[in-house]
Amino acid sequence: MKRRRLLYKQPLPAAPSSDELGQVRTLVRDKWVASYLAEHGRGGQDARAAAKREFTSAANKRQMLSSMLESGQVPPRLHAAATRLIMAWTSETPLRGPHEVEEDVMSSYRGSGTMFRYSGSWSRVDDAAMSAVLVAKGHNGISEVCSRLKCHPYVQGLWDEFSAFRQQLVSSTPITRWTAAMELHVEASLAANPPIPSVHIHFMFDAIGKTISFRNEPGLKFRNSQPYRSLAAPVARGRACKRAYDQGHFYLTPLKTGAILHATNAPPFKSYAVSPEWITSMWQGDKLSPESAKELYLKCKKHVKQYCDNVTSQVQMTQQSNLQERQAAAQAALLRMHRPRVYLEPVEQEFLPQFQVDAFRRRFLVLDGPTKLGKTIFASSLAGPEHTLELNCASSMEPNLRDFNNDVHRAIVFDEASCAMVLRHKKLFQGGVQPLELASSNTNCYSYKVWVYGTMMIVTSNTWTAELHELSPEDASWLRSNSVACLRRKISSLSRTRRAEKQREANMGLNPRQVFVLLAIYVLTGDPAVALEYISAKAARERMEEADAEDKKRYVEELYLKTSLEDIASLQDPSGSRQGIYKTAQRWIARRRTRNFVCNMNAIGVAPSSEQVAEEYRKQSASSVPTTDARGLRAWSSRFRRSFAFRLGKMKAAKPVEDVCAKAGCWVLETSCTRNTACLW
Repeated sequence: MKRRRLLYKQPLPAAPSSDELGQVRTLVRDKWVASYLAEHGRGGQDARAAAKREFTSAANKRQMLSSMLESGQVPPRLHAAATRLIMAWTSETPLRGPHEVEEDVMSSYRGSGTMFRYSGSWSRVDDAAMSAVLVAKGHNGISEVCSRLKCHPYVQGLWDEFSAFRQQLVSSTPITRWTAAMELHVEASLAANPPIPSVHIHFMFDAIGKTISFRNEPGLKFRNSQPYRSLAAPVARGRACKRAYDQGHFYLTPLKTGAILHATNAPPFKSYAVSPEWITSMWQGDKLSPESAKELYLKCKKHVKQYCDNVTSQVQMTQQSNLQERQAAAQAALLRMHRPRVYLEPVEQEFLPQFQVDAFRRRFLVLDGPTKLGKTIFASSLAGPEHTLELNCASSMEPNLRDFNNDVHRAIVFDEASCAMVLRHKKLFQGGVQPLELASSNTNCYSYKVWVYGTMMIVTSNTWTAELHELSPEDASWLRSNSVACLRRKISSLSRTRRAEKQREANMGLNPRQVFVLLAIYVLTGDPAVALEYISAKAARERMEEADAEDKKRYVEELYLKTSLEDIASLQDPSGSRQGIYKTAQRWIARRRTRNFVCNMNAIGVAPSSEQVAEEYRKQSASSVPTTDARGLRAWSSRFRRSFAFRLGKMKAAKPVEDVCAKAGCWVLETSCTRNTACLW
C-alpha cells in the first residue's frame, strides 16, 4: 500500500532546554561581573558575590549578550538559547488573568497556520469613566466598556498601528487567510486594583499547502511584544487541519463577548462552513451571549430549532435557579426577624391537638382580622415556613395545589380565601383519608389528584365574618361546625398588646406618657443623669430589664434630637397643652432634690425632721404637701421614705453641731438597703 506524504507538516523547531539557557546566562553573567569589577576597581569573593546580585537588575545585559553573539563568544550550539534569552529580556510582559497559565514567548514558527496573541504594558487604556463602569457593574459592564473602547482615540490609533504591522507580515509571507481582532481582556481588566480596561490582539493566519516560517525575526514583534501562541488555537494534522484553522478564524467572530474591533479576509459562513458545535463550545465558555449564540445558530442553518431551544431552555432554567437562590436568601433573612408565635387559645387548645390523633376528618383554622396583623406569618409558623404551602386565593374559586407535596408540606395556607371557595371544596378542607380530584371539568383534561390527609388547612381572610353573615343558615352552620375560628376581636386585642410591648421595648420600658415626662425632666434639668435615674425608676417599677447606661444616655439624646421645637417648648410651659406632663416632671424633680437634701444633711450628721423635709419639698416644687394635718403629713412622709429607702431613727453627729435636731422622728438614710430609687407614680 502506497503511503501518503504529509507535506508542510514539519514539527516546530525544538525549544532550547533549561540547561542551555542556564549556560548562556552564566556566560553573560561572568562577563558582566568581570567588567563591573574592573570598572569599579574592586576584587575578592565578597565583591564578586555582590556583583552577581547586581546582575539580576542590570539594564545592559541584553546588549552584552547581543555583542557576544555577534563576536562569536557564544558556542554555536547555544545560539538558539542566546536568541531566546535576548527576546525574553527585551519583550513586554504579556497580560494574564488570575486563572491563565504562563505562556512561552514564540521566537520562531514553522507551519501552515496558527494564532498569535499580542499584549503588554500598552494594552492598558487609562480612562476614568470606563474604570468606574467596571467598578460599579463588573461583568455586567463589559458590553458598555467595549462600546466606548471602539470610539476611544488611543484604541483607534493602536488598531491602525497593528493593521499596518499585519499588512507587513501578510505581504512578506505566503499567508492566504488571516483574521485580526482586538478584544477586551476581561479577567485582566477586572483583576486590576482598581479595574482598568485592558485589550489584547489576536492574529489568526494560515496558508494551506504552503509553509509559513518565522525564524528569530525582529519583525515579529509588535510594540516590543513578542507573540504568544493563543490557547484557543487548535492543533491538528492531516485533513482536519483546514477545519481546525476554520474554527480558529471563527473564534475571533465580532459577536464574541469582549470584541472591540475586527478585520478579516475570510468571513465565516462564506469562505468556510461553520459547525454548530463551535458555537456551542464558545457559548459554554461564556465567550458568547445567548442572543449572539442564537444569531449564529440561525446563520449556521443546521438544526436551528434544536440548538435555539436548547439556549432558551438553559436561559430559563438559569433564571429560575437564580430566582430560587435570591428567594432562599430573602427567606433566610426574614426568618431571623421572626419572633416566637403568640398564644391563641383556640389554636393551641382546639386546632393543633387534632393532628396528634387519627381522625376521619378535621376542622380547618380561620384567622379573620384586618390587614397588617401578621395572620399569614402566624399561619406559616404553625408548621414552619419550609413545610407550609402558601396559596393566593384572592378572587379565586379553584385553589392550585399542583405544587403540593405530602412528603414536604404539613400545612396549606389559603390566603384571602372566601367562604364560597371553602363551600365549593368541602372534602378538601375536611382533610379526609381519600385522595381528591381537583380542577375537574367535562373532559378532565387538566384534572389532578392530591392526598391531604393530616395536613393543616388554614384560611386567612379580612372579610370572613362579613361573608358568613350573608350566607344561608345551612352554609353558615356548616362553616361554623367545621372550622376553628380566631375572630377579629381576639386577634386585634392580641395585636394591640404586642404593639404596646414592642413600643415599650423600644422606649426603654416606658409608655408614651412616660416618654414625654422623661423628655420634660431632661429639658427642665439639662442633666442626663437625672433622666437616666427616671428610666431606672420606671424600669424597676414595671419589672423591666434595665438597659446599659450608655444605651439609656444615647436613647435620651436621640429622643431630644428627634423631638420638634414646638413639643419641647410645650413641655416647658406650665399652662400649655402639656401642663399635666410639666407638673409630673416638676414633682419628680422636686422629690429627687428633696431626697438629695436629706442625704446631704445625713452626711454632716444631721437627721432632719418630717416637717423640715416637707418644707424643703414645698420650696422645690412651689406647691404644698397634699395634706397639712399631722396625720396626712405622716402618711406623706411614710410614702416618701419608702420610695427612697429612708427610715426613721436617730444618728450620732459626725461633729458637734449646734443646730442638731433633738426631736424624735428624725430621718436617716438606710445605707444597708440596696434599693436607691423607686417609682412613685
